[in-house]
Amino acid sequence: MKKLLIVLLFVSGFTLLAQSQKIGYVDSQILYQNYAPAIKAQQDLQVLQQNWARTRDSLTQVFQENVQTYQNQSAMMTPQKKQETEQKLMMEQNSILQQEQLVIQKGQSVMKPIRDAVNSAIEKVAKEQKMSFIIDKGVEGVVNILHYADSKYDMTYKVLDQLKSK
Repeated sequence: MKKLLIVLLFVSGFTLLAQSQKIGYVDSQILYQNYAPAIKAQQDLQVLQQNWARTRDSLTQVFQENVQTYQNQSAMMTPQKKQETEQKLMMEQNSILQQEQLVIQKGQSVMKPIRDAVNSAIEKVAKEQKMSFIIDKGVEGVVNILHYADSKYDMTYKVLDQLKSK
């Protein structure tokens, strides 16, 4: 009986704690579409991606031509020449992949200060509004962990105001 009483008190304590939690949500898509530094960063990333796409297409075309040349001439090559050419082709392919990784890293470094500012603004609004949790509504078509939310808990525009006040 004593154990049952302790368990009931323990469970009721958790229930009271859970009832006092305030949970809000934001729509990060709206934040990024309306925050000037994010808009600028996205434009910069778009230019970077377009430039890389042209460069990658050019490098890929040269690589494919080199592969085709190798395939056409491999029957007449010595084993040593085949091995040298295959290594050269692998180095070309690795170079293209490394350059792509650099472009991805550059994109991440461009967006990091933006994400940090958004997270900082979310944290500040959460503390001001005495929220225990702020959940991201998510981008439609992508993982969306918020299935329902009352609009009175939408902190998106408060966070956006916080971002713009900096």
